[in-house]
Amino acid sequence: AGQRGVTTQLITDHYHLFEWRSHSYPYDYAGYEFIRGHEYDNWRTEPVTAVPQWAEQMVARLGDAAYIYLRNVQHFEREMDFFAPQVMQATAAWIEQNYTQPQFFLHVDCFDVHEPFHIPEPYRSLYTDDDYRRYSPWPRYGRIDQGDAALSPEGLHWVRAQFAGKLTMVDTWLGRVFDALDRHRLWERTCVIITTDHGHYLGEHGWIGKPGAPLYHTLCHIPLLAWHPDGAHNGGRVEATTQTVDLYATILQLLGVDLPSAEYVHSRSFAPVLLGERATHRDH
Repeated sequence: AGQRGVTTQLITDHYHLFEWRSHSYPYDYAGYEFIRGHEYDNWRTEPVTAVPQWAEQMVARLGDAAYIYLRNVQHFEREMDFFAPQVMQATAAWIEQNYTQPQFFLHVDCFDVHEPFHIPEPYRSLYTDDDYRRYSPWPRYGRIDQGDAALSPEGLHWVRAQFAGKLTMVDTWLGRVFDALDRHRLWERTCVIITTDHGHYLGEHGWIGKPGAPLYHTLCHIPLLAWHPDGAHNGGRVEATTQTVDLYATILQLLGVDLPSAEYVHSRSFAPVLLGERATHRDH
């Protein structure tokens, strides 16, 4: 796309993209911004002088592994210090600086909503009145009724409340991105696609996280929201079945870029569905 005059940018706090064996994923973008410190990102080395109350149960359950995250976040004081706010603020700023580009592809990969479910007030108490000091914001994966992942009904309720709180925080800051699109009337010439890589069990079918478990719809039937300025279904729901791999061909088609040889590509563009040219996409 860059060779066809499209300005490409990646904004992310998804540290897996920068690990060994990630094949230099970000480097083919014209620009990228990496917000450091989420989960096990080996970033800060400053010792943790005192474990805060919100993290006491996390350290008790995870041990030394918890200190990787604690070193990264021990100086967080404001809501805007947290990862999703940083990602969305950087995205809104990029739009402000680049909205006049004739054509752009902006890829925003926000690691949240993701554990640890560590959030500031008011989100931490938005959906529960329980005492946060009783629980770990970083539950283990597995069965909720056995082993290291076991949770009491009260503990499960608290984890669900933290997930909902973090989701609310992400949505709040995603609103800043939408505000930037509004200010510059970009909805009139921009396709916006929102999706995710997987779901997360929160007690459904007796599981927590994304462990080695049956792939119920909770985990694998993921949301896909797409706005197109000339879309035939904006604001509506379409029954067509798509796969994540189809984003590749769809985005290239929307940018006017040809796919490489079909012999090597599994992706199929669903742009014709967005535009109302057909109602179905994949058979299964």
